[in-house]
Amino acid sequence: MALSMEQIAARVLALRYRNNERDARNLDVLAVRKGKIAEVYPDATFKVCFGEHGIEPIQPGAEGLGFAEGDPLIEIAVVVVILATISGMSVFAINQAFDRRYQSQAENLLTWLNQLSEQAALEGVAYGIVGDAEDSQESKNLQPVAYFRQHWFVTSYPEAFVLDNQAKAEWTVYSSAEYDEIEDPLAAEEDALIPLVAMLPDGIMEPAGELLLSFASNPLTYSYSWDVETSSMVMKKISKP
Repeated sequence: MALSMEQIAARVLALRYRNNERDARNLDVLAVRKGKIAEVYPDATFKVCFGEHGIEPIQPGAEGLGFAEGDPLIEIAVVVVILATISGMSVFAINQAFDRRYQSQAENLLTWLNQLSEQAALEGVAYGIVGDAEDSQESKNLQPVAYFRQHWFVTSYPEAFVLDNQAKAEWTVYSSAEYDEIEDPLAAEEDALIPLVAMLPDGIMEPAGELLLSFASNPLTYSYSWDVETSSMVMKKISKP
């Protein structure tokens, strides 16, 4: 059936109107995708997201305003949580590494002290320990010395025990008549070696005392003392006061 001119004109206008609406919607979509939501919805009080049906508003409900998938605030919060978790794990791992390092040095020092005792028994010679501090009671390095022909001499074996940068060794010793008998005729000289303690060949440490090993960044202190029953040095952990 032939259409009249009025009918044809009306259909053209309707088609143009629908195309204009479609074009306007497409322009709005492009604007929203570029982040210009305020230009498209200047009076909007809700957020929008892209759903399977295009732009979908998220209305505020009883639990507050929802967030769209991919919301920058949510993404930032997730990143912050992840970084905080990683940071916490890193700090924990570092602390564990330092604790293992301190424990390892404490155990190595115990082995070194008992090595001196065994060396004294094996050679039948007294071995002493000299510190590098002025009063020798607070030291960073421990140097073994051997008593031979009424003199104390630095030995090359066992080697000196070098403490960690964070470590400090402190001796507390008590006078002993037996130890005082081991005299060095050169003790009055300025550079004479005077050990704080000596490991005697008969399996005794003289004078009686205690060695404390501490670390600046560790709450534990390691205590070393002579055990008469086993004729060896023993170690125990104590907390700093």
